[in-house]
Amino acid sequence: MIEQIGVALPYTAFYSTAGIGTTGLTVTVDVYRNGTEIVTAGACTDAGDGLYTYTLAAGSNTVEGVYIAVFKTATTTVDQQHIVAGWYVGKAGVENLDAAVSTRATPADVTVTASVAVTAANAATLATGNVAFTSYAHNSQVITSTSTEDLASATKVWFALKDLYSETDAQSLIFIEKTAGLTHVGKSAIVSPIVTTDGSLTVGGSSGAWTFTVVLKSEAAALLAEYAGSRKLGEIKATIGGLDKVIGTVTGAINSGVIRTNA
Repeated sequence: MIEQIGVALPYTAFYSTAGIGTTGLTVTVDVYRNGTEIVTAGACTDAGDGLYTYTLAAGSNTVEGVYIAVFKTATTTVDQQHIVAGWYVGKAGVENLDAAVSTRATPADVTVTASVAVTAANAATLATGNVAFTSYAHNSQVITSTSTEDLASATKVWFALKDLYSETDAQSLIFIEKTAGLTHVGKSAIVSPIVTTDGSLTVGGSSGAWTFTVVLKSEAAALLAEYAGSRKLGEIKATIGGLDKVIGTVTGAINSGVIRTNA
């Protein structure tokens, strides 16, 4: 299903008991936009035959990204108490990721946030986990690091995704600096219509618990299509005291289409 951005998003969940649709439940919905909760305990409609619906108002659907709804019921006799449904919202339209008519034990196929832990002792080496950038899709992912470097004194902080760590910034598949924004994508400097604000790097947290939110908008992500299926090397670095220091490294991937599960 495709809709223009700003259109209300309908969600549907199916509840059953011993495989038969269950009516008369009290069901609420929590909605997350790019990992941030924007609706808490929204009221659902019992549509009959075990179907429950919730509609996110169009006014809440003005930002690109993944909108995930979690249907919840306190009734313990149903086959599954929590059910997930999701939409991807982009400038070109809205794509239904998961109708959630399912009784899977772990419905986790619409995640967009990748959290990567880096120990202080291993901050300059490969961390466990990965990130994935999807062509033709808005990407927003979080990398976490327990590095104790003083980022408050850093004169520059940046994220780069490359074939080799030894490559220059100009050879980056993605190069985003905290202040300057996106400067390189697809191994080339950006050119119009791509602009610096099509990518961003936000630093949060504190020493020993840093968080880095990497965002790449769909316009720039489209330039990664020819690299789909490849694995890359990502790193967060900072210039501190005149020295470039590695804050964390991750394994990266370029996917094609709407982002799916990424363990």
